[in-house]
Amino acid sequence: ATSEHVRLSLYLSNDHDDTASAAIGILLSSIGGTAMSFTGFKLRHAVSATTFTLIGVICKLATILVNHFVWDHHAGAVASLVLCGSIVLSTLYKAPGLRDGVEASD
Repeated sequence: ATSEHVRLSLYLSNDHDDTASAAIGILLSSIGGTAMSFTGFKLRHAVSATTFTLIGVICKLATILVNHFVWDHHAGAVASLVLCGSIVLSTLYKAPGLRDGVEASD
């Protein structure tokens, strides 16, 4: 347990003048998240499922790389190696073939 509820109640019990800036931050974050969602929908209709998945994996790797350079608290080397290893190993996956007597549908 991180006791965030205790810290939140202490914060809310004190007077703070940053309510407006917090509201603006939440509003901008909500707008950004909604825009990202609609952009993802549009991209999914524009490219194949494989390309969409590849773009998602590249974005995840880029996010991890940025986290390593920007913030002090990020995943360690072992966690990053495990993540990269799982992505590399996922390239070995092959879809199962059709059973005998089953025709492929268009």
